[in-house]
Amino acid sequence: MEIFKMKQTKTATWLTVLTDAQQVASDTAQDLMIQGAGSIEQSVEVSAETLGATPTKELWVAWFASLQAGWVESKGVAEKTAEKYATDTKALLKEKYAMTKPQSEGAKAIAEKRAEQDKAFAHLSNAELVESIAVSTDKKASQALNDILVKRNKASQKEGDNTAKELVKNSIKEITDWIKSDNSIEVQVSRAEKVMAFITNS
Repeated sequence: MEIFKMKQTKTATWLTVLTDAQQVASDTAQDLMIQGAGSIEQSVEVSAETLGATPTKELWVAWFASLQAGWVESKGVAEKTAEKYATDTKALLKEKYAMTKPQSEGAKAIAEKRAEQDKAFAHLSNAELVESIAVSTDKKASQALNDILVKRNKASQKEGDNTAKELVKNSIKEITDWIKSDNSIEVQVSRAEKVMAFITNS
């Protein structure tokens, strides 16, 4: 049987929807987290087991609302500390159980629609997308094509940034190896000074 409880904090009011068993599990997770050290992972395990493999967004929000309210109101924990406990729990759920806050049904529908659009126009090049936008008389279709183009450009830019970072990383290693390779300290210092002079004057 589901229990509907209204909880009030300084920052927000929310409606939690937890069963009796879930409320007991929440209290257990709270106690384990407060004990710290080896009990933290046990607390997170309780969260993972209670939320299940495919929790709804409503259950996720209700669970963490219950945890934070319990820490503050029942366990006497400061709000900032309770927020950190919740953040740590979410981070470990993601790391150890690949669990993150579920999307709402509306957000899922939007994501699925965008995925379908990406797939439908995957065969078109960026130039062909631009041409299609230019000749389209349908505003919604034009916006959809523009969204795909923007997404592609962002992905391309991110890939370029990662490539540039890797290039810099490799270059630094090569320069460091060259400076230190089979030479006396004096030669290494001389080479380092030349590299710094080149960077400064570039």
